[in-house]
Order: sequence, then structure tokens, then C-alpha cells
Amino acid sequence: MIEIISIDDHEMISLGLKSIFSETSDIRVSGFCMTKDEVVAFVGTKSPQELNQTIAMIDIKLENESGFDCADFLIGRGINCLMYSSFSNAGFIVKTMEHKIKGFISKNAAQSEILEAIRAVARGETYIQKDLIPDMM
Repeated sequence: MIEIISIDDHEMISLGLKSIFSETSDIRVSGFCMTKDEVVAFVGTKSPQELNQTIAMIDIKLENESGFDCADFLIGRGINCLMYSSFSNAGFIVKTMEHKIKGFISKNAAQSEILEAIRAVARGETYIQKDLIPDMM
């Protein structure tokens, strides 16, 4: 089972992801966090084995902090991260790679591509939303 931590300062995004994943047999949301402090507290309640099966879906911009700071913290604890944002320019995608984040997908991606991205990251692959790749080139 792939466990998801949704890190977004908009509750409706996390609830929408939970709804999407409830239709799958291999993905479930195990936590919702809106700030880095909540992420730190959540991670503190999990064993290393539990965290090994976890992917964090992180918004680039949280209310008063950067999603990249959350990603750096999580990556340091062995958690794979997938940036999930309404910002989809090439600069953010490059920054995602610089932070060793495993993937980038925009909030306007189709449900099938969101699921594809999560499963790819869970396999240890890097995933960039297909229609955003030409902008990077």
C-alpha cells in the first residue's frame, strides 16, 4: 500500500486527493498537513518502516512557508516527495529536481496522470507531468 501525506494549505485539495485515492486499491491518504510544523509532528508519529512506504504530495507555496523546505525535511528522513502545484513553469520544475524531489505534477493534471505519477515515484522513478516536459526543453 502506498501511503500519501498531503501537504497543502488548502483543505479542499487534500480532501479531493483523498476522494481520488479512495477509488484505488493501492493508494491511501494517511495524513493531511498544512505547515512544516504539522509535517514534523506527523513524521514523529511514524516508524521508519511506515515512512519507507510514504510519498509526500507537497504544494510549492504554503501559506507562510515554502513547500521546498518541507520537502528537504522529508527527503532527509527517506520520504519520497512529489511536488503538486498550480505553479507549473519550467523554473519550478528545475528547482524541484535541484531539491532531489522525485516528481512534479500540476494541479490541473488528469486523475489518471496523478495516479501514474504517484505509482512511478513509489517505484523509485522520477516523474514529470508529460505536457510540462516541452517547457523544460
